[in-house]
Amino acid sequence: GQNSPDVAISFLNIANLEIDLSNYNIALDYLIKAEKIYIANFGNDYPDLDVVYQNMGKVYNSRSDYEKALNYYNKAIQLLKKKNPNHPRIPELNMNIGYILFVREEYDKALGYYHRSISPDRLSQLNIKVYRNLARCHQRLNHADSALFYYRQSIQISDAMAPGGYEKASGLLYFGEFLQSVGRTNEAEKNIREATRMMETLLGRKNRDLADCYLKLGDLYINTNRPSDALSYFHRAVVALTPGYDEKDIHSIPEALPQNPDYYLLSAFERKAQAYQQVWHDTKNLHFLKLSGQNYVVAGNVLDRIRSTYSSEESNIQFSGNVRQTLQKAMKTHIDLFRGTGDSIYLAEAFRFSEKSKSALLMQAFHDQEELAY
Repeated sequence: GQNSPDVAISFLNIANLEIDLSNYNIALDYLIKAEKIYIANFGNDYPDLDVVYQNMGKVYNSRSDYEKALNYYNKAIQLLKKKNPNHPRIPELNMNIGYILFVREEYDKALGYYHRSISPDRLSQLNIKVYRNLARCHQRLNHADSALFYYRQSIQISDAMAPGGYEKASGLLYFGEFLQSVGRTNEAEKNIREATRMMETLLGRKNRDLADCYLKLGDLYINTNRPSDALSYFHRAVVALTPGYDEKDIHSIPEALPQNPDYYLLSAFERKAQAYQQVWHDTKNLHFLKLSGQNYVVAGNVLDRIRSTYSSEESNIQFSGNVRQTLQKAMKTHIDLFRGTGDSIYLAEAFRFSEKSKSALLMQAFHDQEELAY
């Protein structure tokens, strides 16, 4: 029947496939269906719900809804411990929790979870990710030697296990970002370009991970004063993250945005806006400042849609802290447009972004005050 455990397993398999394709909203629908069937048949403590909750954690993680992701990861760990206190899937969940702590900039705590995740079998798929995540933590802590050590460990293992695979591409991408941060720009570009080539081959051109490659290439070109090259890659990121949109004209903007946009899409429009602003500074051509403003307006619309998907106060606060600078840059751009054109519509947009920025600042201030109270 439609509520049999076999149907739940089918839903889980479909959800796993959709997660691999970065179709997280579709995956979540199937995970919720599987959860309902398991609970209806076996109750809330059914041990095999651990797979459902682990995957729900991945979906909410991808949405940057970290409070919900943590909740589901911890539910999965508790169910796994009932099966076996040393269950082999617990280290992966610890690694996922470490990632959330990393995003929250709690690097020392993240390092603890990552070290707990290391497999005794050095040549394991898990260790590729764990060593890479350790490297990223040390990079943020300005421990360049430790970061270099762990990046090399991760890439060596991926070379030994799957030299043309996804994890090798991810390793090259983040290693390239690290090399850029220490001033080794040529090596950085080589690694990020190779990662991009591999991701295009492995995943096609409509994928979140590929969009991340394009964003990092664009960032490299911005940092080396090549804004026109950067614009090309930021636009490719928009294309990769917008279903049904394949426009090659880098100055175009999608007519319709995804209903549940990825956080990277906000980053892509924000970076396009910043690149146009840099071109404007270089050329003094007001046309590029107008393009910057247009992309900030779209970024604001994406921001609103992302925020509407967050059901928890904590996630909204985290998000507000992340986007405040974007809103302030958008406000300044529209003030510059008003000064350059005299058109009051730009002043109205500047006030709109100002109000959004105040709202984000107020939410963050309340959060900070609550933390001081404890």
